[in-house]
Order: sequence, then C-alpha cells, then structure tokens
Amino acid sequence: MAEVTKMQRTKSTIDGSSNLSGIIREDDGSMTNFIITSENQGFQRVMETLEQLRNGLATQEDLAESVRNAMSLANRIEKDINDFAMPGLPLTRKGNHFYVTVNGELEPVDPTLERQMLKASDADGEEARRNWHAMSNFIARLYQNTTRYVREQLFSWLKANFDDKSTHSFTIMPDGRFVGYKGCRRDELNNIVSINSGHGFVNGTEYTNAHLPNNVGDVVSMPREEVQDDPQTGCSTGLHVGTYEYASQFASGVLVRVAVAPEDVVSIPLDCEWQKLRACKYVVLETEDRPVDEFIYNGWTNNEIPPYTIHDVIGFLIDAKTNGDFGEHFSEHPTVDDAADFQALLDKALSAAYYSEDWNELTSVLGGMGLVIDTSEVDGVLDRLEDWVSEKKDELTSILEELDADDEAFDEAIDEVMPLDYDGDYDEESLSEWLDGILESAHDMESLNEIAKNYGDYLDC
Repeated sequence: MAEVTKMQRTKSTIDGSSNLSGIIREDDGSMTNFIITSENQGFQRVMETLEQLRNGLATQEDLAESVRNAMSLANRIEKDINDFAMPGLPLTRKGNHFYVTVNGELEPVDPTLERQMLKASDADGEEARRNWHAMSNFIARLYQNTTRYVREQLFSWLKANFDDKSTHSFTIMPDGRFVGYKGCRRDELNNIVSINSGHGFVNGTEYTNAHLPNNVGDVVSMPREEVQDDPQTGCSTGLHVGTYEYASQFASGVLVRVAVAPEDVVSIPLDCEWQKLRACKYVVLETEDRPVDEFIYNGWTNNEIPPYTIHDVIGFLIDAKTNGDFGEHFSEHPTVDDAADFQALLDKALSAAYYSEDWNELTSVLGGMGLVIDTSEVDGVLDRLEDWVSEKKDELTSILEELDADDEAFDEAIDEVMPLDYDGDYDEESLSEWLDGILESAHDMESLNEIAKNYGDYLDC
C-alpha cells in the first residue's frame, strides 16, 4: 500500500496562503516529492482526506490518491503549456509548482497566477489553445517588462478580482493586457470624462488640470514619473483602475471597461484593500455596467471590427514557423534568403503581434516588413452574405405584398424562401431584423465559419 510520509503544512505570513509538502512512497519503493498550494483545486480534498485518515475513515492509499489527483492538475497545466503556449514561454515546473525564469533566475509563480493557469487549462482543443496564447502573452509582458516590486503589488490587485463577488477572477485579452474598470461621468456635451481632474494625454492631445475624456477607443496616458509609485500613499496622482466592485462604487452614471498592459502598472495603494491600481496608460474598451465573465476578452479599440483578430494573426505566424512558409494567409511577403532570415522575420512579426494594441497598428507594422494579411477570403464571404441577405429581403417583401398573412400559401411560400431554422414572427420587420442580425454577426473568421456551416448551401461557401 502506498503511503504519504513527512507531510507538513506551512502558512505564509504575508497573504495567509498554505502549502502542503511531503513524499509519496509507492508499493515498489519509488518515492515522489510533492508540493501542493492552497490555490490548487485539489488542496481541500487532500486536507479532507487527511482529516478522515486521522479519524480512521480513510487509508494511507486514499491519502496518496488524493495527492496524486492534486498533482495531476499540474500535469495538465504542463501538458497544455507544451501543446498550446507560445514558443519561448519562460515557465519551468518543479514538482507541483511552476517557476518563471527572470534574468536567469527562477522566480516562483504567484498563487494567483497559478489559479489563472488552472482556468486556462479548464478547456479543451481550440479553446485551450486560445486561452494559453493569451496567457503566454500576459506572462511574457508581466515578467519581461515589470520589476518584481511592481509584480508583487499587481498580484494583490489580481487576487482582489478573484475575491470580487461579481467577477471571481480576472480577465485577460489575446495580446496579454488585462481588463479593469473605471468609474466616470458625462459632461455637459454628453462626453464620458474622468471624475477627478488632472494632467494627462488622450490620443496624444495634452490636457492640464482637466477631466480627461474616456470615450470608447480613447488611449489615456500620463508620464510614468508623475504617477505615485508608493503604495503606502493613499489618494494621489495616477490613472486609477479598479476591480468591478470597487469602480462601481465611484461611477457617477458611467462605468467603463479598460485594457491595461502589465508594464503600465505603477503601484497598488494599500488603503483600498488592493482593489485599485495606478497606471500610466490604459485604453477604453466600452461602456457596460456588468462585469466581464469570460477568460479572454476580445475588446477592440476602434469601431471597425477587423476581418481577423490579432489572435488569429498570431496563429497564422505560428503556422508559418511550423510549416516553413507564409501559406495562404499573407498575400505579400518579402523574399528571405535562408532559414535564419525567415525565422528572424517571423520572430520580429510575432513580437509585433504580441504587443500590438489594435488591428490598424498591427497591420501597419507588419506591412513595413512586407507582410500583408490576405483578407480576400473574408471579404468574399461577406460579399456573398450581403448579396444573399439582400436577395432574401427582396423576396420576402414581394411575398408579403402579394399574400395575406392568413393565406394558406403564406407559410409554404415563406418556407420556400427561408429553408432555415427560423422560429420568429412571420412579418416583414421581424424577418428583416433576423436577416440583418446574421449579417451583423459576421465579424471575424470564427463567426463566418459558423455562418458558412449553417447556411453554406445558400452562400456557396
């Protein structure tokens, strides 16, 4: 029978988190060292089994099995990192814990980040790949562009999002930024502005002692040296971003979602129980009085929704690294003389994609390298979709003009024109709205693929 030996529990004096460590001695004499953090989803089950063992309700084998199950979560994360994470992600596993290589040294992954890593692996296939691409970007930006002093503070704010009863976690974007919230108000011209006034820049325009515009798409910034970097100092200068619960308390009619890059975080004031951070830059995503409940948030900083997301382009570039050519996704690309030049160009393009904040910026940077993303396939499907919707609306209008709704031939005629899964009202307004809804949903390749799957026979796609 397997048994668990030298098991002990240690507790952090900083945040109260706990670790279980020990050794599993198997029947064949082999031994496995383990460390299980309190953030591990299997931690509580191990503790329950340990208590049952003390009361004679469980065996050593039961305890060993509960430890193995908890360790398997780390196995799952490690497998997903190998299968889905971006190349070069500086994560290393030792036992049941993960470390990040920073300046040649191993730094333990914070328990809050491990919780998010578990959430990333709570998916399969394409969803897991998307999760880990976003996590890769987040981890890279977090550890490559911030000091340990800032990281340790930021983890406290991210943990506050897990503790927030409205969100229970934090949300990241495909490019590695994370989502926060800001309470605002509207001015006399109905523009969204900050509640407090101060110095800053919005889309490159400088404002002095002003309520800064915070309309959707605005890039709000201020010089980093003007942001208070001492967490011991309460209310002070900086661009303030909160958890959903915290920001909602201060909103004066408007709550906006914002995207913050880890490298733009300066400090987390202690007087707000880690629920507010000070940054030197953020981008306003949208106005919405509800928390984001997705692992990944695909917000855009412009009103024109691109045919592909930045995440899609990152996937195209990784495919190019795997296949050794640019494939069908790029209509133009520079001639490269050898494999080294090809890899150098791809690495440069991937770096640009990781850190781009909007579609226009990315396509401009890639264009400078001679990489032009081919959107003709998307454009062609959209054109056919628009023609199909227009044709169906004309046919419906003709039928509705010629037939009464009570006519026996009405339903038969509608079914002839609309051989689809439609269960709405058979009137012109309802049918037109439904058709327009199909067209409006065609924002990217994922939605187009879904449309093609459902309506492909009618679109020739």
